Amino acid sequence: MGSYVPENDLPPFDETSVWLIKPSPYQKKIYVKDQFEVKENVLIKKLLRDTSAMVIGSITIQARTSLNIKKVEFYGDNNLLFTCTKPDFTDHAAYYTTKTDLGSRGKHRIKVKAYDANENTVTDTVTVWKL
Repeated sequence: MGSYVPENDLPPFDETSVWLIKPSPYQKKIYVKDQFEVKENVLIKKLLRDTSAMVIGSITIQARTSLNIKKVEFYGDNNLLFTCTKPDFTDHAAYYTTKTDLGSRGKHRIKVKAYDANENTVTDTVTVWKL
């Protein structure tokens, strides 16, 4: 049996990286007016077969990055929504957020693009269904 180290006890990582935390491409959830989330269950898995999340109303998009990131861009359907140059907070990683309503109903692609000091970029994307 392996040992476990809590995430907050891990050292900072220096590899340039970015992950969408909300909405996450790795968990199927329904977000209602940015007030609450309905977590993954059997019904949601069936409902959200082709997307990772359903959004009703607006949503706060949150990305987690490595500490060497200098700028983060948020995109909705390949249109730049917002650019952040300072994280909301940092611990062993940096966290950036923006709020959007994604526009019309239907399928949308959210992308986050992060830049390090050398202008190297990394991205993460998620497909959501907007109601």
